[in-house]
This record gives sequence, C-alpha cells and structure tokens, in this order.
Amino acid sequence: MTAREPADQLGYRQFGASYTTLDAYFREWSTDAIAQDYRFVFNASNNKAQILKTFPVDNINEKFERKEVSGFELGVTGGVEVSGDGPKAKLEARASYTQSRWLTYNTQDYRIERNAKNAQAVSFTWNRQQYATAESLLNRSTDALWVNTYPVDVNRISPLSYASFVPKMDVIYKASATETGSTDFIIDSSVNIRPIYNGAYKHYYVVGAHQSYHGFEDTPRRRITKSASFTVDWDHPVFTGGRPVNLQLASFNNRCIQVDAQGRLAANTCDSQQSAQSFIYDQLGRYVSASNTKLCLDGEALDALQPCNQNLTQRWEWRKGTDELTNVYSGESLGHDKQTGELGLYASSNDAVSLRTITAYTDVFNAQESSPILGYTQGKMNQQRVGQDHRLYVRAGAAIDALGSASDLLVGGNGGSLSSVDLSGVKSITATSGDFQYGGQQLVALTFTYQDGRQQTVGSKAYVTNAHEDRFDLPAAAKITQLKIWSDDWLVKGVQFDLN
Repeated sequence: MTAREPADQLGYRQFGASYTTLDAYFREWSTDAIAQDYRFVFNASNNKAQILKTFPVDNINEKFERKEVSGFELGVTGGVEVSGDGPKAKLEARASYTQSRWLTYNTQDYRIERNAKNAQAVSFTWNRQQYATAESLLNRSTDALWVNTYPVDVNRISPLSYASFVPKMDVIYKASATETGSTDFIIDSSVNIRPIYNGAYKHYYVVGAHQSYHGFEDTPRRRITKSASFTVDWDHPVFTGGRPVNLQLASFNNRCIQVDAQGRLAANTCDSQQSAQSFIYDQLGRYVSASNTKLCLDGEALDALQPCNQNLTQRWEWRKGTDELTNVYSGESLGHDKQTGELGLYASSNDAVSLRTITAYTDVFNAQESSPILGYTQGKMNQQRVGQDHRLYVRAGAAIDALGSASDLLVGGNGGSLSSVDLSGVKSITATSGDFQYGGQQLVALTFTYQDGRQQTVGSKAYVTNAHEDRFDLPAAAKITQLKIWSDDWLVKGVQFDLN
C-alpha cells in the first residue's frame, strides 16, 4: 500500500508483511529521499593560490538565521579610470578597490561545518542535526494492533532537506602580483541522500498484543557528486590591472601592429578581439604584449618585441595634442613606412614615413568557455592541447579506459580497444555515468553528435546501473582546443573540453 503527503510535504510509502507474523516486524514505511548532508569542496591545484578568507569563517549551528556581508578591500591597485586620456593613459594607481556581497543564512535543520585542509583547500558541509535520525522523527511510540497510521511527523523535516536548496558561501583566493604559470580550481558539490525508514513491531504475549514503532539507521545511503573547474592563467594580462589597447598605423585605413608566435612585428588588419594586436600601456610607459606579458615594444629593435626590462628604450610617451608616440630614450617618434608598414624611429615625417599612430581599447578579456566536467574529478588530472588533426584518441570497452589528444598521450588504464573521435563539427557531447558493474561510480560512455546528424559513441552503457546523462551543447562555430582528463590506473573518471 502507498500513501502520499500533500505536494508541499515529503511523501512516504507503506509496506505490509505478506505473511502471518506473531513476534516480528509486520509493517514498514519509507519516505522519499532527503539530504543527510550537502558538501562543497573548493580546491586549488598548487600553492600559487592561497585562501585569503572564507565565509562563513567558522562552523554555524542549526536554526541559525542572519544576513551578513562578505568581501575584501585592496589598498592600492592598477587602473586607468583615474585619467581622462582614455587609451593613451598609463596604468596608474588609485586609492582602493572593494568587493562585497550580502549572504543570507537560514540553516534550519542543518549545521554548517567548515574544514580547511590546507591553504589551498576548504570544504563546507551542511550536516543534518535537527531530527537527524529516523527514531527522532517518530511522533508516537506504541499503539494497539488495529491502529494503522504513519508514526512519523514529516513536518519536522524542512523543505531544505528535499527541495530548492541554495548554498550561501564565499571563498576568496589570493596570489602574488608576480605569480606566473597557472592554477586549476576545482569545485566538488555532493549530496548524501537517504530515505527515512521506520517499522512497526508486533509484540505477542498469548493474552494480548500491541505494536511499537522504531527507526532504522542501517539503511543504504548514496552520495551523488557534481564537479566544476576552471583554470587561472597568472600570466594573463588581466592581472596587470590594465585595459588592453592596440596601435593602429594611421597612414593605412585598417592596419594595426601585430606580433606573431616568434615575437616578430608586422602590420595586419585590425581586430579588436585579437590578443596579438593588444598591449598594456603600463605604469612605466611600456607597451607590454597581451599575448606574452614578458615581451615589450623596444625602440632599439622594432622588428620584434624584446624581453621587458627597465631600459628607457622601452618607455613611450604620447606627445600632447598629437597622435605621435615618442620614445623616452631617443626623443624620436614611432613612425611607419607608408607602403610596407615597417616600424622605425624618426625625428619628422616625410612622403614615405608617417608618424601618426592611433590607439583604441581592444576586447580580449573574454572568459574561455568550457564544458562542465563530464563524469567525476577523481584521480589525477592531466591537461592536453588538441592536436592539428583535431581528434580525440580513446581506449574503451565496458567503460572508458583511456583518453588523450594523441595515441601516445593516452592517460588512464591499459584495457579496451583503440579508436579515435573527430572533434571537428561536434554539436553536442553527452556523458553517461553511474554505478559500474565492476566497481565504483564511473564515466562509462561519451556520445558525440555532429552538425550533420551523425553520432559516435565510445565506451558502453550496458554495464551501468543508476545511470544519468550530462549533455553539453557547443556554441556555434566553437572549436575544442584543450582537454582536461581525470583518471586513475584503471579507468577515465571524468573529462572537460575547453573551447577556443
């Protein structure tokens, strides 16, 4: 027999023994699943980043309700907003920068437990404290045998336990202003779910009988985890605090200074979203490349960018009231050949050389888009750039054994048969995960759907129970450029696809 509570309450089901009982359990009830705990883990992959502060800063008891503000303030930071010179303004200091947000807490049945493992990792767990056991939810202890009623007060279970839970927390990391390299930030969110099981025990003593009610705690629980990650490139020009600008050659209708992969300079069609045409005009008056913040425009060698240093040949000033960019060391102006665009320093213009340089803001600080993590963030993470063949190499059988951007770069286990997937023209990627027949929760299959309707699946869905699917739709014209693969020595656990 099944009974249900109103839609705004937790539902339950009743089961009766199909055989005659004397001194035994003869009736049981179970609720829909509730959260025994919610857990959120924040982790930085290396010590380049350290936790500055978190909110909450400590444990919070159940039935706590308050609105508090979290944030930070920096004493001095870079910025160009203080000047009216627009893109001709150097990166100067301003007084302070403040970020804040209001966080409202209503913990209801849960206690928030904060655990800082080290300077890179912190976790917050909403752990059920009020009516945390099946026994504590009983609203009666005994009854006559003919009474058939649900002995649990489901109103003691707040909606936070089974619907519309929104966590409130803040984690702020800090890094040195001179930090280089990159850091991966991983956020694991999980919920430990369980039903509430109760039973009625028949007590038989020849001349009479009654029933008593009990709660069961030895029931199975299931933790479901979802992960997300992002990578911070500490060499990115956004950490200079400046806004990128370009340098446009005014004798041409649409030509800007552009740097190639070897640092060589040339004139090319202007593109405001091209980092190779973007520079940070820093506080020293240097033009620092946005594509490589270790290289600067140097008046002594205008055919290629040079390693940034304190030389005056790398310092530039705009001559007031003109479009001339002058070199601090030589006093000459940046000029260009009107036919070829070749750069040089000149005292004056002539029929072959123009000294006019136009500068404007560019738009290169757009966040790189990535898929969600498909699968799990267990094991070791490996990052690979997709090769020129734009293929994903796979070893798979009952699940996904190994992945890589080349057949000799596979990470994971040694099982399965080798194949490859064309990453060009992919419209969507669907990941299948669940309880693997041979052990653990695993990513068992990836299905690639193409713009022309084709599909290719690697792995298998035949050996998984409690399966669930996560689908990622690629934006139009997006290309997969990088892979993040989580694996152990047996199987691939998860994968994330970075886009251009």
